Amino acid sequence: MYKDAQSPSAVAEIERRSADRYPVDVPLTLSVGDQSEACRIVELSAKGARLHADRMLSVGDTLVLDLPSAGRIEATVVRCTDAYVAVAFEGAVIVAQIRG
Repeated sequence: MYKDAQSPSAVAEIERRSADRYPVDVPLTLSVGDQSEACRIVELSAKGARLHADRMLSVGDTLVLDLPSAGRIEATVVRCTDAYVAVAFEGAVIVAQIRG
């Protein structure tokens, strides 16, 4: 799930990211088509986020994230594991707006 910070692949993973990531705990509503559910952002950057959601999602799914502090944000699922879903935002977001 999480890579060891000492491994070369972990260093490469960190270096390829172009935006700082922040640990958060932000509630939101996730929508896929006409179905919605509550979930949480647990890691955030200007270009994407890591979510904890109960819904089964697949890489490539298009979502709408509705955040009380920032409004609606379109995103695409880029990675799924048993523990989380990673999404890329369709445009950059203002992190401070979401972090509070």
